[in-house]
Amino acid sequence: MKIKSLKKLSFLFVFALILSVIPSISVSAASYDRDFVAIKKVKLWVQNSHAYKRGEVKLYCLEGESPVLETQVKGLTKGNKYNIDVTLYKDGRYVYSDSLYGTKNTAPLFVLPELEAGRYMVVYSFSGDTVVQKDFSYEIDVMKEDAFNYTSNLFANFGIPTDEVLYSFVYQLSDEKITVGEVADYVYLHFKQDTLTDEQFVKNLYKGLLYRDYDEGGYYYWLGKLQSKELTRSKVFAEFVGSYELEHNVCEKYNLPY
Repeated sequence: MKIKSLKKLSFLFVFALILSVIPSISVSAASYDRDFVAIKKVKLWVQNSHAYKRGEVKLYCLEGESPVLETQVKGLTKGNKYNIDVTLYKDGRYVYSDSLYGTKNTAPLFVLPELEAGRYMVVYSFSGDTVVQKDFSYEIDVMKEDAFNYTSNLFANFGIPTDEVLYSFVYQLSDEKITVGEVADYVYLHFKQDTLTDEQFVKNLYKGLLYRDYDEGGYYYWLGKLQSKELTRSKVFAEFVGSYELEHNVCEKYNLPY
């Protein structure tokens, strides 16, 4: 048993010695041409906007803005070319396409057309003779500017962070999938009650929900209701949400679903 084990060890030692004297073999990039040109990154963004969320596959932007697809290509050497096809759909229907064939540009930009409010899908295809084809999909939620301004103002007055929740609400308002009342309900449930005095609370109802400065008569009326304990904050908030002014002077004026 011991003799057999020694023989096996001797064989392995000799085999390793043979391998050590064989010249190493290098594999050139040309052997893998179809992997040589590749996408490093594709970014979707919009210029000069105060209302967008950058992401690899998601974008919120305002109506009338032009989103941009920016590609970063690596491994491109002399003689290598590639193609890019971009197609835009809204609600599953084709709306736009553009192509770039036989290019050597390592950082091409695709500026999409100005978009109306709604949800879009961008299908992006990267291909070529020395390129492994890759396909990408991106979502764009386009918001109405009035919906963005109203909602961001409401969030700000009640200390709700400006994050993706805000953009999601604005998109849904723009597409009439939710109402101003539903956005207001979210704000009431998520703002920190102890950060506002009764005075600040009433003022912010005017600035946030009614989208204007308070008038003294209304201000002291609602403040008195709160301080006398005749009404709770929840009830006063509901009165503002259900008011004629919010429905007609705000929602109708700015074309927001009530």
